[in-house]
Amino acid sequence: MNEIDPHFAALLVKLDEAYAAMPAQKLEDPFDLPPWPRAEMNLMFRLLAADCGFPQRCPDRRCARTGRCMGTLQGKEGEGCMLLWGEDDLLMLQGATLGLVLGWMAEIGRVEQRMDMLFAPYVETKTEPAEPPARNDRP
Repeated sequence: MNEIDPHFAALLVKLDEAYAAMPAQKLEDPFDLPPWPRAEMNLMFRLLAADCGFPQRCPDRRCARTGRCMGTLQGKEGEGCMLLWGEDDLLMLQGATLGLVLGWMAEIGRVEQRMDMLFAPYVETKTEPAEPPARNDRP
């Protein structure tokens, strides 16, 4: 019952390797918006290409020589690889990329919530203040 599924363990190893390969991103200010996840998208592209076995068949010699995809989603670096992607592979890539965008949007929402929580008391409202409740003074 406490044993880890071997496929899940292999996935964790791949994720750990991928995380180590990502460039470090440090926010200068706690209210800075996160950068567009371009590096993460390119990493996802390369991981999925490797899972599909594209580096061995890629027209880019660097991919075949290293056994790792060297392409990216933008520019000429990914043009050779794109011929290898089938419709199902592209749908998988699209889903993974949309997942990254969703995470990016959620992080922006968290930054906006932090800003709202901290600065809302200091923001002036344009509504008129409510009338104070009438006091019932006793004679």
